[in-house]
Amino acid sequence: MTESSSQNTDPLAESHPPDLATTLSQHESSIRSLHDQQANTNQHLFQLESLIRQLHEKIYPPAPSSAAQETPVQTLPTSRLHFRVPESSPSVTYSGEPEQVRGFLFQCTLHFETYPEVFCTDQIKISHIIGLLRGRALQWAEARGRDPSFIKGTLREFLSEFKLTFDHTETPAEISRTIWNLKQGKQTVQDFAISFRTLATTSSMDADSLKGAFTQALSERIQDQLAYCPEPENLEDLISLAVRIEKRLKTHQPRSQQCFQPLHPNTPTHSSPPVSPASAPTNQGEPMQIGRAGLTPEEKQRRITSRLCLYCGLSGHFLINCPQSIPAKALVDSGCERNLLDLNIVDQLKIPTTPLSNPIRVSSLEGSSLTTITHQTVPMKLQVS
Repeated sequence: MTESSSQNTDPLAESHPPDLATTLSQHESSIRSLHDQQANTNQHLFQLESLIRQLHEKIYPPAPSSAAQETPVQTLPTSRLHFRVPESSPSVTYSGEPEQVRGFLFQCTLHFETYPEVFCTDQIKISHIIGLLRGRALQWAEARGRDPSFIKGTLREFLSEFKLTFDHTETPAEISRTIWNLKQGKQTVQDFAISFRTLATTSSMDADSLKGAFTQALSERIQDQLAYCPEPENLEDLISLAVRIEKRLKTHQPRSQQCFQPLHPNTPTHSSPPVSPASAPTNQGEPMQIGRAGLTPEEKQRRITSRLCLYCGLSGHFLINCPQSIPAKALVDSGCERNLLDLNIVDQLKIPTTPLSNPIRVSSLEGSSLTTITHQTVPMKLQVS
């Protein structure tokens, strides 16, 4: 009997070791606990849904029964009465760059304002910001996260510590010095104006100081052209004028360089030794001829040291009263894209003209009207000897 009773033990107990049986028992308890929690959660959701329906009925009372028979009242789907999930989160992340901290926080603030029903507490907003941190910024948050009060505090306290760590704000005096030290360099005026406007919005400088700082930061060529224009009223007008001047200079530059190149740049310039006017031959040609390159720096210095005329190279007089110089009136190139001729010259030389079908308005760089071209001359050939 003893032997048979030992053989009638529970086969389930023999097939499962004691440790496994304990683990299965714990899992069973966990499943029951989760089931109870799920039931409680469903009950809370049911209560919330009832409260939302009551609020909806108070805000939108049902229509009268007669109207209800004619047109049924349209109720919002229950899914729309629940909380709202953001359609997309900002793709921007932050890795701890001081110059990008303000833009990052600005985008986060816009996201919070777009979905106020989602980011309804400071803790949710703080968790969202931390989720977008990378690199050393995430390392900082991880180190501070060891303190439980760090995430559970207010958003104002979190942002204050966040800016103190990563936002190295410059003082108004430092911003002003930075603006005055700006230079256009190889940038276009339009690109340089973007950087200048960005700094100007954070500075305490007045409008006149900003105009002066922008002008002195431009290239010398543009500053020279601005000197001939009336002073703009504000910074934006100054930037627009500088942009137009730069475009005009770029358009005019290739033609100017081509027109003013010497005809024989590789031909060396020979200078004759100083000769007195009495011994100078009568048939001697003029040392400086049209089409020949100008004086070299060495030749110019030699004539100045020897007190010779810079035009003809002879002694006894200077450039201002050189007898061999040819008096003539010259027109300074204004940079116009067209070949213009004064009306008095046309009448004096009796050049035939024809009226233009569409008159051309001539304006200055700042946009003011100068005159209107109504006629054009017949094609002419200019011969220079």
